[in-house]
Parts: sequence; C-alpha cells; structure tokens
Amino acid sequence: AELKVSPPPGGEGGRVEMRNVSQDYILSYIYPISVTFLWGPTCGHFISYVHIQTKVNQSTMINDQVRPNRNFQGVKRLKENPAELDRILKNHIVRGMVSTADLTDDLVGPSAAFTKLRSNIFNAEDNNWREVKVLTINGGIVKKKNLSARNGLVHEVDRVLFPPTQGDLLQTLQNDPEGRFTTFVKALKATQLDKEITDYNTGPWTVFAPTNSAFMNLPMKELSELITSQSKLSKLVLNHLINRTLYSGGLKAHQTITMASGNKLNLFSRPDRLKLEGSNILNMDIPATNGVIQVLQSVIDTKQ
Repeated sequence: AELKVSPPPGGEGGRVEMRNVSQDYILSYIYPISVTFLWGPTCGHFISYVHIQTKVNQSTMINDQVRPNRNFQGVKRLKENPAELDRILKNHIVRGMVSTADLTDDLVGPSAAFTKLRSNIFNAEDNNWREVKVLTINGGIVKKKNLSARNGLVHEVDRVLFPPTQGDLLQTLQNDPEGRFTTFVKALKATQLDKEITDYNTGPWTVFAPTNSAFMNLPMKELSELITSQSKLSKLVLNHLINRTLYSGGLKAHQTITMASGNKLNLFSRPDRLKLEGSNILNMDIPATNGVIQVLQSVIDTKQ
C-alpha cells in the first residue's frame, strides 16, 4: 500500500489516500500528527518515519518514556523488522467507514493487525481549566476528526498508537520486556485478583502497577506483614486497581479517584507526567485488551 498526503494551501492536515489497498474493505485510518506533511511514501517508510519522529519528539514508547537515550535503539530495531513495522501500521487501520460519531466510551474493536483499539470519551480540561470532552483511541487524543479520503476517513491523533495490545492486563504485565512486574503479578495471583482483572465481564480496569524495585523499597516490617497477611496483601493490591479506563490524555490537572479498595486517592496530571499520591508514574498508557496499565515508581500506602 502507499500513502499519499496532500496538504491544503498553507494549512495542517490534508487529504490522505491509501493506494493498492485490498478492495474488500474501506479504510478508516488513524494517523499521528507527525506525518501530516509526508508525501507519497510506502507504508514501510511511513512507519519508519513515524517512529523516528515520535521517539525523538515525544515520550510515548513503552519502556522508553523516561529514558530518551534509548530511543534510537528502538527505531533501529523496528527498521530491521519489517513485519513489526507492518503490524504497527495496521494497528492504526480499522475496517469499515468509522466516523467519530460511531465511537462511544470504552468501545473496543479490532484493528487490521487484529489488535484491540479502545475509544474513550473523557470529561477533561483545557489549558484554561475549562471542561472539555476529549476523545482518545488507546490513549491517543483525537485532534482532527472525519477527514475525508477517497476510500475512507482519517482521524488525526497526537501519538503513534504504540505498543499494540499484547493481551489482557495480566498477560501484558507478565510479558513486560524487562520483567518489571513479577512481584506484583505474584501478589495478584496470591490474592486471586488475577482472575478479576482477566474477567472481561468485570472490566475495564486501570492497573497502577508498582515495579519490583518499588516493592524492594518498602520497609522490611511492612514487606514481612504483606507476606504473612492475606488481608493486608489484598488491600494493597486493590489499592492499585480501579474499575474504569484512565488514560493520561483524558485526565484533569487534579482529581480524586476511588480505588477498588474503597480508598480515595489523589491523581495529578501534567502534559508529560502523572503522579498518584506521592508516586510518580514512570510509563503511561500501556494498553491491554481489557484496560490500561500505568507504571508506578513506588507502592501506594494502604493507609491512604
């Protein structure tokens, strides 16, 4: 396939056409803002460019959000793997003529890569603290809607939709490339809450997942109590789960959220970072088929 973008005279956006596309479906294509002015690349070049632009200019890649020096390694890895590039491109394409009017909160559908795309509608704030409605796709904010192309629609988002969904929340935690959540996964299984976050009838969930290092930084007495007390461990795990989808793009500067434990916690949002109570969020918006993961730097105190 080949992408052709024709910008209007002096403006952003433009007409987008996908050529040599199979005739059995119309394309609605969700594309990142960084490709607005690309001209006639192949799909492979398009994705390569997207990742270079995104990883240089933004911090949205899993495991690279707070480590920008690793960005070019990620680009090289993707450029050397055409199948993965193709999969990421197709993660931005859905079959059928999908208008934003068709999208509802927590609507999930398949991409052309057979990954899951989730739309969410949030009551958020603009820079002047006025309430606004924000539409996201796997956390990417939809900036421009329903741009007409010859064979479909284009919706402009503010990021590359990466990583593609790898599975449900538990599978995504278990498949972390750096194995950062083994302790938290053990806690989920020990309390049988792993069954809760893999049951599609109970979701969606947002998991605020502490890393192994976060658990290692707990005082020894508290760590011992968690090991010996099932009730305390359950309360701690529930204090990191919320039964709704929370992507960073749909949050207000400050809001109080009620966790599955019943505790009310303070969530603070800035354009480039989040904080839950006193814990920084290291990686934002890792999508799963039944929710989203936010990676915590430290464990949230169960007393909160």
